[in-house]
Amino acid sequence: MKNILGFTVVFARGSLSILLLLNAMVGGAQGESEIDSILNGYSLRQKIELILVPQPVSASASTGSEKEGFMIYRPDAPGNKSKLPTQGKWPLLDVRQGFWRQPLLPPFPDPLAISSLHNPEDRALLRADLLSHLLPGGFVGVLAPANYLFDAFSVDSGKKATFDGRQLSAWLFLEGGEMSVRLPVSPMPDELFAPNQSHYIQTQRSKELKQIIHWPAASLDSLEAEFAFEKRVKYGHLFMTQDYQRDFDRLLRAYQAKLLNEEELDLACRSVLKTMDLAKKGPVPPQEPAFIFSELVRRRALEGGIRLFQPDAGLFPLKDLSQYSVAVVADENMAARSEFTQMVNRYQTLTDDPDKANVVFWLVDRDTITPGFVNERVTGIRQKFMGARVVMFWAGSPSGMKLGEMPQGLDALITGSSNWPYVWECMAQAAYSGLEVALCSPEEEWSDDLALSSRQLSATRLKYGLPLEIGMHPDSLQRIDQIVMKGISEKAMPGARVLIACRGVVIWDKAYGWHTYNRKEAVQLDDLFDLASVTKVTATLPSIMKLYDEGKWALTDTLSKFFLEADTTDKGQIVLKDLLLHESGLPSFIPFYLNAIDRTKLRGNLFSRRYTSLYSIKLDNRIYLNRTVSYRPDVFCNTSDSLFSVPVSKGWFMNVHYLDSIKRQIFSVPLNTHPQYLYSDLGFMFLGELVPRISGFLLNQYAADNFFRPLGAETTTFLPLQKFPLERVVPTEQDNAFRKQLLRGWVHDPGAAMMGGVAGHAGLFSDAGDLAKIMQMLLNKGTYGGVKFLEPETVDLFTHTGNGENRRGLGFDKPDLNDSKKSPASRYASAQSFGHSGFTGTLVWADPALDLVYVFLSNRVYPNQYNKKLIEMNIRTRIQDVIYESVIWNKGEEAVGLSPLKALSL
Repeated sequence: MKNILGFTVVFARGSLSILLLLNAMVGGAQGESEIDSILNGYSLRQKIELILVPQPVSASASTGSEKEGFMIYRPDAPGNKSKLPTQGKWPLLDVRQGFWRQPLLPPFPDPLAISSLHNPEDRALLRADLLSHLLPGGFVGVLAPANYLFDAFSVDSGKKATFDGRQLSAWLFLEGGEMSVRLPVSPMPDELFAPNQSHYIQTQRSKELKQIIHWPAASLDSLEAEFAFEKRVKYGHLFMTQDYQRDFDRLLRAYQAKLLNEEELDLACRSVLKTMDLAKKGPVPPQEPAFIFSELVRRRALEGGIRLFQPDAGLFPLKDLSQYSVAVVADENMAARSEFTQMVNRYQTLTDDPDKANVVFWLVDRDTITPGFVNERVTGIRQKFMGARVVMFWAGSPSGMKLGEMPQGLDALITGSSNWPYVWECMAQAAYSGLEVALCSPEEEWSDDLALSSRQLSATRLKYGLPLEIGMHPDSLQRIDQIVMKGISEKAMPGARVLIACRGVVIWDKAYGWHTYNRKEAVQLDDLFDLASVTKVTATLPSIMKLYDEGKWALTDTLSKFFLEADTTDKGQIVLKDLLLHESGLPSFIPFYLNAIDRTKLRGNLFSRRYTSLYSIKLDNRIYLNRTVSYRPDVFCNTSDSLFSVPVSKGWFMNVHYLDSIKRQIFSVPLNTHPQYLYSDLGFMFLGELVPRISGFLLNQYAADNFFRPLGAETTTFLPLQKFPLERVVPTEQDNAFRKQLLRGWVHDPGAAMMGGVAGHAGLFSDAGDLAKIMQMLLNKGTYGGVKFLEPETVDLFTHTGNGENRRGLGFDKPDLNDSKKSPASRYASAQSFGHSGFTGTLVWADPALDLVYVFLSNRVYPNQYNKKLIEMNIRTRIQDVIYESVIWNKGEEAVGLSPLKALSL
């Protein structure tokens, strides 16, 4: 219990006596008398100091300062003779642009972003988040609009001027912060007097008096009467000034000259003192909200503050990304450029070539935007990027956008509500439809003409967010780190990449370890891995599925329909469906490179089960290759020409005519007379060759033109060294048997290498982010980014089990629901899930039951392919188990649509 101004106030955790609070609001005779007594002791100077406050310096987005803020002063100490207030500071934080205080959290959102939160639970959580940061720091309130987070938790301190919800206010927390009281804050007017007052004319004509009050001549007729100081002071406003000393002197001399009414100043001071008195009373501080919820709601608010303005039928949404080549230009020393461009590169690779760019993202870092500034800069951009469309990106309060309408020459405008790096990341995601964008609301301060061009955007691509957004607790996913790092320490692989997307949100994307065990090159998020057999489901299958959509082939077709050379062999009657199911009778593979050995130079047998000085090249457990192995000079050469034109590795080339020999070996290999399931690379070699025979385009070109480039999956490619620097490609095996070198950027699979690096069963390289786009497209039943790539019925047909006695779909691998030990997927994977693994230590998997995508990349074959620790430790599947266990924490209850607070309580 505490006695304040003669009234007893009871403090209780989380609550306050309503009766006593009302009594404190009314104040009572003794309370009013004490306020009058305080006011009577104030000098004129102190009264002015009470209502006049300096312009705040907002927390800096670039420096992340937590100490800058706004101070209200209470100059009630005796003997205060200073012109500048120094006694009794009341610190408020200026939150109009948000603020940053916690390095592990995104910035606290600005009021415009907060207004996008309509869920009461989200707003309550954000309010608790704010108080938990400010109250321990000694702040007693915030400078914010009148409709801020406390509008439903405020008490009225007396008569106020009429103002709308955007009126700037000083919100003073009641002690503990669960209730608040506010004071309106107005900019200090240039005009002290209303034009209809008699002394206005006298003052206007008096040069001497004009100099006394420092009346700016240029503003005599610029403001309406209601904005004059004398019209607003009586309502208890605080007046915010950019030049404190000048305005203090103006007011002091105007009151001393009796041009302003000191009785009205007393009304203002009484209202301010009463409000400050109320701010003494209240409950103890609330408990700090959970860290994870704070981050989620902050992000959600900042995302909700993104706006798009463009004419009808404008540039956005960006659909087929192969149609756009995007360059970024930015103001000098722009702090957030790197965050913006890094996020854009997750969706599409940027260009820096003015001749190639047909879209320019122009990043502007300034507080105020005027038509003249925009026109001048757009003209310069168009001169450099001829014919390109220009999109301006800007972050700040709508009041800083001084555009009456969309400027000529600007194709679109994307705005964020405050200038923080995370907001720039959000704007980049919005540009690619990773985030939903809402229409601007009538309460926002955009001009009417500009507001008419506000547009909505739906989310049609992957978003980059948090596990909590989709009902997964982040703590449970931390076990992934332990599994991967244990694998690296046990040398199951030098490095890895793990990506998880659920319900369209990438909630986990990490790179681990190193390119090799010498630890010189750390794995980066944009590094490319050799996918091995993941090629089957990310290049070959999508391509033949599209051709299936177009009616170019049928499941009952035989090979002889497309391969005339097979008509005279037993391969001609193989049905294409059987190739997809691995039931064609073809063997698993043919070691083409071993058939090109120069036997005349071989000493002894080719293999041994024991290591000796002669059999010193280990291929697998108890399999050693003769070290005298060499290859026929008519097949391979270390220089290229028109004959030796098939590169198989660095400095080594194959005779182009040997490709015919490879085909003959495939056509002559014996078939299993009783076909049953047997995984076969040879079947997918046929399927990869089927694409050019039907479409007229090689597999790599067809897949890139119809899938990779439209999806923005530009790191997904065959022959990666033709497009990317060597250091971006993770090395695979030290190949001592065939190519006698470390393979880096060259396909690991020998058969694919001898086919020129492009084959239906292997040869593709990619990073995890681009693989996620392909798998999400399949998960969306053929649609991604607003583009239909495949028919939904085709995706369903190919991803469902094709034969009751075979777990596989049509080309896709499926979980084995009867034997979890043999299953390629987690025991939790649904029957609808599908994917594929790769020999080099890769895996992609999608599960429609949970709208889940999982990508695992590694180079477990470094330095030797016989290293099976990744498989023995079951790393890929254990990680997948963790993912499912994180999703199924609610015992089967559906969490979709629930707030995180409710979902986690299930």
